[in-house]
Order: sequence, then C-alpha cells, then structure tokens
Amino acid sequence: MSVFTDLSIEDINNISKKSGKNFIPDSLEHVLDGKTDSCFYLRDTKDKYFVKIHEDGRSSPHSTNYDLRYAIEFAHYLSCFNDQFNYLNILRPVRWKNGEWYGHFKQSEGFEHNKLISIWPYIEPIHPVPSEISGNFDHSSIIKFGKAVGELHNVSSKYLPSIKYPFPKDLMDILNTMRKIEALPKKKENIQKYLYLNKNIKIINVECFFKDLNEMISICINEWTKRRVDQNLKFGYIHGELKPSNTIIHNNKLTFIDISKCGIAPLSLELGMSSQLFANTECLNIIGIERFIEAYLSTRSDFSKTELSFIPLMIKCSSIRLAVYRTYAVTAGFINQKSIISPLEICKEVERIEDDLLAKLTS
Repeated sequence: MSVFTDLSIEDINNISKKSGKNFIPDSLEHVLDGKTDSCFYLRDTKDKYFVKIHEDGRSSPHSTNYDLRYAIEFAHYLSCFNDQFNYLNILRPVRWKNGEWYGHFKQSEGFEHNKLISIWPYIEPIHPVPSEISGNFDHSSIIKFGKAVGELHNVSSKYLPSIKYPFPKDLMDILNTMRKIEALPKKKENIQKYLYLNKNIKIINVECFFKDLNEMISICINEWTKRRVDQNLKFGYIHGELKPSNTIIHNNKLTFIDISKCGIAPLSLELGMSSQLFANTECLNIIGIERFIEAYLSTRSDFSKTELSFIPLMIKCSSIRLAVYRTYAVTAGFINQKSIISPLEICKEVERIEDDLLAKLTS
C-alpha cells in the first residue's frame, strides 16, 4: 500500500509520551501489505509492536468512515477469551496511559482532524498459503479455519457493546459505492487500463462487465429482501473481513487481524464469506466450502442448521461486495488491485449452481 500518513521523529515521540511505550524512532519500518490504513513496526527497549493509523475516506479508498474506537474495543473483548480458544487467538491492543485502548494522532506538521491510532503486539506475519496449482487450501487447514471461525462466533454473538454499530459494508453500502463509481469521470478508462494490464483476464468489454456487475447486485438485493433476511437470521457482531490475508498462523493457532470492518450482521453472512475465501480466494471450491462449514458446525454451540439454506446467498453477497469495492478502487485510479473479475464470476457461478450447492450443504 501507499503509506497515507507518515511518521516523523516528533510524531513517534508524541506517540511514546501518550502511550507509555518508549519507541525508538530509528526502529520505524513501513508495512506495505495492506490497502486501507497506514501501518508501521516500531520497537521499544524490549519488544516490537505493530502500529496502525486508521485512515478515513479522505485518504483511503477502502475506509469504513465510522468510529473505529468501537472496533478496537471489540478486539479487546475477544482477546479476553483467548485462554478458552483451542484454534483461535485474538491480539489484544495496547492500553494507553489514559486508560483507553487507542490514542488520537495529530501529525507534527499539522492535520485538520486527529486520526485514531492503535498499537498491537507484534507477531511474525505468517499467512496461510494455498496450492500454487489449484489455488485451494488443503483440507486440514480448511477444517482448522472453520473451527476457528466457529469459536469466534460463539463469543462475538454474545458481545453487548455500549453503542451498536451495523456492519459498515452491507448491501446498501454496495449501492452507494456503485453511485460513486458512476460519478467518476474516468471509470471506463481506468477499468480498460486495468484489463489491459491484466491480459490474462478474459472479459475485455467494459460495458459487459458493468452490466454483469449491476445484474448480480440486483439479484442479491432482491433475494435478500424476498427471503426477509433481517427477520429470519440470527444477528451478532462479525469480524467483517475474515480472509487468509487477515489471518496469521501463530503458536499453532489462527490469529484474525484487521477487525476495522466489524459490526452487527447475520452471522451466516460471515460464514458464507469465510467459507468461500478460506477454500479458495479466486474461484469456487465446493468441497472446500463443505469441509469448512462442517468444521464450523462442530464448534458452534448455538447455530441453527436452518440457516444453512442462506449460505449460497451469503456467498453471492460477499463476493459481489468484494467485486464492487475492488472496482471502485480501480475506477478511482488505484489500478494495482487484485482481480475485479474473479469475485464477480464466483457470484455468477453460485447463482447458476445454487440448488445443487444447497442440496450438498443441507444433506
């Protein structure tokens, strides 16, 4: 990523003063594997830490634009259960001198609004890696992924925050993002440039791409409304972006990071989203999805199996969401994005085989 907000020596000294950590300015390292926030590594005299400046929509195309204090507090809540988890570990944010789990950052050169900053223990970023040939994750890893997400939901479903925040990346936000895309003057030009730079992509007609994108959005919204998801599914706090790149393997457990898109949503939305991405991030892996859900059910204490009938819809919704946000980033000029085509193709494929997939999941 680009570091949207950099740190000066004075900035680091100010963070040290407010957090109680005596950070060494010369230890500063930029973390370049994210696309939303400005991230760094810093050391004090004893340990290494991960420092995140939470960006907003003025500087980051993927920002949630809501109060991230509550996301950090949610992470702290989850970390209190680490001793009870068999497959999962959640990093606990560093407590600042004022007693909060976050601080407010203002650049030494002057920034119009303070940004939220959080500090986390450093663990080596070893992410799960799929097969280079098929793109699938091996079955033993998929089972572990499913069990860890089940443990997460056992705890997150009981979370009672002081202020309830909805999941910020829902279907209405997808529609709002599409309106932003339509308003961009170079949307078609930038999509065409992206397709040219990724010549392995089969779709080369920009008009067809947008037609398919809008059609699948309509299908997802209509089905969500028709099936009365808001009345028929159990809601709770979800991580919001569970995927291999937000997962670190540490001490034989899975650590889910980057919880900044958490909020209240159907738990089965995250089940559908994670079952797809932890099976294969770029194409549909039906067997992997089945294994993931079986493992999830083995650790979930109160999951109603009737909700399994909604999983195909949730995979479609999460896939079209990913396609739209990547498309927005590309149309806004951030050309170096992962595939905008593969999540759209996953959505279309699930729509085509939905009856067969549903039969396998509920058998």
